[in-house]
Amino acid sequence: MLESPDPEARSSSCWLLGALGSHEEIISAVLELKPYMWLVSLLRRVQVLRHNSFFLSCFSDKDSSVIARAIYALCQIARWSDGAQAIVDARALDGMLAFLESSSSDIRKWTCELVGRLVEHESTVQAILGLQPCAQLLSVLQDEDAQVTEWATYALSQISLWSDGAQAMGDAKALDRVLILLESQRPRTRERACELVGRLTFHKSTAPTIMELQACGQLVCLLSDDDPRVILRATHALAQFAVWVDCAQMIVDAQALDHVLRLLKCLGQNVRKWACKLVGRLASHEPTVRAISESNVSAVLLSLLCEPAIRSSAIFALGAISGWPDGVAALADIDAFKELQELINSELLDSDTRDQTCRILDNLARYKAVGDWSGRGGKLRIVS
Repeated sequence: MLESPDPEARSSSCWLLGALGSHEEIISAVLELKPYMWLVSLLRRVQVLRHNSFFLSCFSDKDSSVIARAIYALCQIARWSDGAQAIVDARALDGMLAFLESSSSDIRKWTCELVGRLVEHESTVQAILGLQPCAQLLSVLQDEDAQVTEWATYALSQISLWSDGAQAMGDAKALDRVLILLESQRPRTRERACELVGRLTFHKSTAPTIMELQACGQLVCLLSDDDPRVILRATHALAQFAVWVDCAQMIVDAQALDHVLRLLKCLGQNVRKWACKLVGRLASHEPTVRAISESNVSAVLLSLLCEPAIRSSAIFALGAISGWPDGVAALADIDAFKELQELINSELLDSDTRDQTCRILDNLARYKAVGDWSGRGGKLRIVS
């Protein structure tokens, strides 16, 4: 069917192949048939003929569908490390980025996804980065088709997982253009943009530029987004921001704690987990721990200890808070010792969470022994 003269038959075969390639259980059997060789051969023929004006005049919508679905099939195969390596070995990357200039939005969309899928794997990331794809992906960030924009953002987000990729994005002057996507009218684009910004902030090479562009304020605004997926990604991105002390201060200055208190009480389990991690990272810095201590966040964290899925994240945050005199005093004020003691005596904790809980209890016991020291300064040895 892949060799059929009928474009519709070839298109359907590509779609079926992609559907089969998306299943981990059968990907080995699919790869044994080496269908990617035919798919790559098809794309290479198109690349050779794309500058032929006669060919272009005869190029039908059905032909475009075959190409789009061939790239789609490669996307599905590229989900898996062995499949991604096979695609690279078949020289699928030769001229691949030229498809970003196609008049077909489906071809542009699937090409963006293919770049993102291939760059996910450590074994193939350098092959993709060697193509220097950032500039061409940036060119479709404002595509007339919203799905193309979404998948271009996805590809850039996958590239930014790697330090070399993040540096390449910085070199391509991409960062200011990425932040515009946080204001997109499409929730999916905002979600992917949050993911991208969070990953860029993780790297020392790009974090300063992201800070200078004041992305923090935009992310804090998205904590009140209408779409829960955007809220989750914005919370996750801010947790990445909070690793850096300067970013942590920006988050506090942007009044993020008011939003965080609300998120800790929301229905979304993953949002509450990342809100806990955000609090924990904010509390790990001396300049921002006082803002945490003076808020009601410690009491809310304590109330989350009864929820098994969130307990370890809440303990992480409480542990960071207890590592400072102001923080441990705030925990003592809400009688955290009693609740944590009851928790440690139960069989509900894994070993790591139990160790963290013991450290918090140790800090509280030391505070209780010394008392409320003058100015809550550094006289008490806090265990962090």
